[in-house]
Amino acid sequence: MFRLAALPLAILAGIALLATPADAAGVHVSIQPDAFNPKTVTVPQSATVIWTNTDGIAHTSTSDDGFWDSGNIAAGHTFSVTFRNAGGYGYLCTIHGFTGTVRVPMKKSGSAGSGWTVRWSSASSAAGHNFDVQLKRPGQSAFHSFRSATTALKAFFNPTKAGTYKFRSRTRITSSGKTSGFSPVLTLSIS
Repeated sequence: MFRLAALPLAILAGIALLATPADAAGVHVSIQPDAFNPKTVTVPQSATVIWTNTDGIAHTSTSDDGFWDSGNIAAGHTFSVTFRNAGGYGYLCTIHGFTGTVRVPMKKSGSAGSGWTVRWSSASSAAGHNFDVQLKRPGQSAFHSFRSATTALKAFFNPTKAGTYKFRSRTRITSSGKTSGFSPVLTLSIS
């Protein structure tokens, strides 16, 4: 059994909220008396994270940046979110204050010889949401904008200069300006 709060579409920010039975495939996080266990999970795009309240009292799983809010999850109940967009998603139990993080990496396909497709989302984002994608080129000490406020899900990248290129992305809720954290870094080596 599970409990889902009624959420306005704007809160979902490109992350689909799905009701998932507790025994279904997914990454499981146990809500304990004073912690999420594990505290940090890394999942691929389109993976579902399932929170199960194993404590005897209610808890929440609430995004730091407005991407989801479970409402109260009663003892023995579950709540789930499917993460389609790369990023770092901090969250907390609003009742007790303990925190957790879901990390969603970017994907790559292709080769050093023919170029790479870098993907920061596995599905179209909800209306009112877009992506900031950053790139660090060989010899640069900081990330710079590769795509800003884009609704595209991916891009082709085929540089002529050899070296190591690093990408990261985040999801933005345009109405509030709130963003996820950046995704884990995706590294491409061009020879």
